[in-house]
Amino acid sequence: MNRGGGARESGASAKSESGRRLANGEVPGVHPSLMRQNLTGRLGADAESCEKRPIGRHRIAAWSVFALIFALVLYFELKSQPSFTAVFFIPRPLAAFCDHHDFLNNVVAYGALTASTHFAFGGPNKLSISHVAARVAYIAVAILALEFAQRYLPYRNCDWHDVLAGWLGAATASLPWLGRASASVRANT
Repeated sequence: MNRGGGARESGASAKSESGRRLANGEVPGVHPSLMRQNLTGRLGADAESCEKRPIGRHRIAAWSVFALIFALVLYFELKSQPSFTAVFFIPRPLAAFCDHHDFLNNVVAYGALTASTHFAFGGPNKLSISHVAARVAYIAVAILALEFAQRYLPYRNCDWHDVLAGWLGAATASLPWLGRASASVRANT
């Protein structure tokens, strides 16, 4: 008897077995229940729950609203003429009010941007205090960057009052998400 042939046969069956496992999404050396836990976040979940779900209409709508608000904030923050009366799509009485209330403009604009960021990028699996804080930190850095960029635009200046107003708007808009995140932490403990 050829011992080498037997070794080849057992090696071939081991290769086919590992190929089957890899084709099924299993990782060699990792128990299948641990793979399901890593994919779904729950121990012992069935494989059907691991399938990717299509992006829902609400998620596309949230991304669209975020893109629109982000574009408007960029337009108003980076235009060289700070007056709202020069913008054709804003009614005159509203433009006159906005021209006299710069602090309120920044609170509302960055509050809306932060709320749309939470809706667009904070799904049910991203409802932890660290995820909410990370999104607020990104918005805070964006506020600083946009205010600093105004230094280089004609008729504009970098003002710490605007930064403070932006941070106030971002913090105020994040309060509901922080409340939900802390409630989910309390419910899980």
